Amino acid sequence: MKVGERGYRPLVHALCFLAVWIFGMFSIFHILFYEPYTFLCWLFALAYTLILCYVFCNFLEHKSVWDLGLRIREGEVLNFVLGTLIGIFMITVVFLIEYHLKLIYVEANSEIHISYLVYGLLTSLSVALMEELVFRGYLFQNALLSLSENQSILLSSIIFGLMHIFNPNVNFLAIIVISVIGVLLAICYLRTQTLYLPIGIHFAWNYFEGFIYGFPISGNEVKGILITKSEGTVWLTGGTFGPEGGLIGLIVSFLAVAAVFLLHRLNKSSRADLLVIR
Repeated sequence: MKVGERGYRPLVHALCFLAVWIFGMFSIFHILFYEPYTFLCWLFALAYTLILCYVFCNFLEHKSVWDLGLRIREGEVLNFVLGTLIGIFMITVVFLIEYHLKLIYVEANSEIHISYLVYGLLTSLSVALMEELVFRGYLFQNALLSLSENQSILLSSIIFGLMHIFNPNVNFLAIIVISVIGVLLAICYLRTQTLYLPIGIHFAWNYFEGFIYGFPISGNEVKGILITKSEGTVWLTGGTFGPEGGLIGLIVSFLAVAAVFLLHRLNKSSRADLLVIR
């Protein structure tokens, strides 16, 4: 089916899905739980998201929720591992730049236990799976049926950034950085046609950002193996919001988008050449 062949109905479905999802998330975080950002809270949020995807996919799209990019095929483990390595590399580059420029003060945290790191691992995986299902899953894939590829990337990424506007200590630059990361994740989906690569990037960035390097995760304070305190200006480091709110995080994200975009375009060109040869 060609882009736009189904008109704007898929896009309307996607926006309705998003509205219902936001209402449900608000209820989970502000009504069911008084202490947000715990693993149990995120587990409920993930279960709710899966149920909502199931309902919309089955009754409106007449397809399985697995078709959003969750089918386990040959190479999906490699996609997830590759995504994890990319996420680790990106946040590590940010950490090393800020450390080299003496923008952060770092010391070891002797109070971290293995159980807490496992908790962080499960929480980060839950958040990554949930948000990728919503933004690169139902929203982005339905947008592709109504809009062009570039328009779909732009729309889903801007919405992804704006969804963080209610996070603690958010600033304008944070919305831009997170939107740029959304572009990266959308291109990764287009390249693999599955969610495992973007899930890996999303998971690794969050986990290493907070539970390893000790940065705030999008404004949310967590304990890490390292205790990292920002000593530079907020516009460079992101301050209490974390690297997603600073210029260094923006530059690293832009470079990652450029690299993945180039690979995606080269891959599309090579496929076109093969079609011509045939």
